[in-house]
Parts: sequence; structure tokens; C-alpha cells
Amino acid sequence: MKSQNYNKSQVNRKINFILFTIVSIVLLSSCSTEKNNFSLTETISRTNSYQTNEILDISTQTPTIVILPTQTPTPTKTMDPILNLYITVAITQGPITISTISPDSGEYLYKNAVVTVWLGNDTDVFAYLNLDDLSDNGKNNSDVELEMGSGSGGLNYSLLPINSTYFYYPDKSTLDYDSCLEYFPVTGFTKVAYGSQRHNFINGKPYCVLTNEGRIAIVSFVKDSIKFNADFSQVLSVYVTVYNKQD
Repeated sequence: MKSQNYNKSQVNRKINFILFTIVSIVLLSSCSTEKNNFSLTETISRTNSYQTNEILDISTQTPTIVILPTQTPTPTKTMDPILNLYITVAITQGPITISTISPDSGEYLYKNAVVTVWLGNDTDVFAYLNLDDLSDNGKNNSDVELEMGSGSGGLNYSLLPINSTYFYYPDKSTLDYDSCLEYFPVTGFTKVAYGSQRHNFINGKPYCVLTNEGRIAIVSFVKDSIKFNADFSQVLSVYVTVYNKQD
């Protein structure tokens, strides 16, 4: 009887030991998994938080805008805008030939140049001169327009400033840089009176011209230079002196 009780006690002890071991293993396994899960979650959370902050930092930065000052050149000779005749250039430009005396110093761009223009054979014809560069007499850069028109009184010839060029007719036979310079800016004219100076061209006395590049020029008609060709077209010549100084 004692032997049986002893055996049962031994069996119970073994069973309890086995159960204790199993429970311990399960508990240890559970703790290990929980620990591992927490570590993994924490790492992912930190990583995402770091990346999100980096993106927000970049996207919320305000760029620095640098505004450079705009410089507007101010012309030395301020002209009354009412005197700008705003003439529309009609391109009927014919051949131009230039016979000139070479300037003897840096004072002149052109000196006593004889410029001959072809005026065509229509009732109203034009030629254009770029006094700052007589080799390039284009629509947008020329300074004066030479015009021949026909009316009840016959043929009329005139000179007009174009492309923001200005002119003055002093009614003098001789002019130079200093005497022309004193007439600019032009004052004391109505627009009609200013434009009427065009009709003095054919008498041969010189005009003072302030070119659209700021040079002083002297332009006058060469008397008896009008020639008629067989096709009824005409040519005429002008004297041109342009000073190098820019005002």
C-alpha cells in the first residue's frame, strides 16, 4: 500500500514538472515575441516620422526672390513729345549713292557727304536716310524722310524727321555743331508750325537735326541736283554732315 502511494506521488511530480516547463516556455516565447513586435513597431514609427518631417521641412521653405532694379536711360536732350510727328514710313526706298570727303579727325561721322537718292516716278515718293549710318537706311532706324509730292502748284519737295528724330530750320546759310546745339530742345512751336518747317527744304539752307541716336547733324538740299530720268523717275542730292558727339 505504501508502495502504491509513493508511485502516484512520483507520477504527479513529473506531471507537474512537465506542465511547469511547458507554461514557462510559452510565457518566455510570448514575452520574446511582444518585445520583438514593440521594437519593430517603434523603429518603423521613428523612420516614418523622420521622413515625414524631412519632406515638410523642404516643402515649406520660402524661396528668396531677388528683384533687380530696372534702369531707364534718360536722354540728355528732353524734347516736347508734341513735336514728335509720328510719321508712318512707307517703304518705296530707291537706290542711294554716297560721295563723301573723308573726315580729317574724330570730330565727324560724316563731313560734307553728298548723298543722292532715287525718288521713283509716282505722284508721291519717298526716300529715307539713317544719318547715324548711311549704309543702313531701314524703316525703323532712319532719321529723315525726303519726299516729293505733286499738287496744284506742281511738284513739292520736303524734309521731315521720323522715328523720334527732331529738326530745326534756323534760316541761316552756315551752321556748325555749336550753333545747332543751342536749338535743342526745340521750343516755342505748335505741332502744325513745327511740321511746316518741312517746306523750307528746296531753298537749300541747312536744317539742324538731332538724330534718334543723339547726334547733331546738318542736312541741306544740293541746289540744281534734281534730275529726271527717261522713265520720269527723279534723283536729288543732299549735303550731310554728322558729328560724332552724342547728346
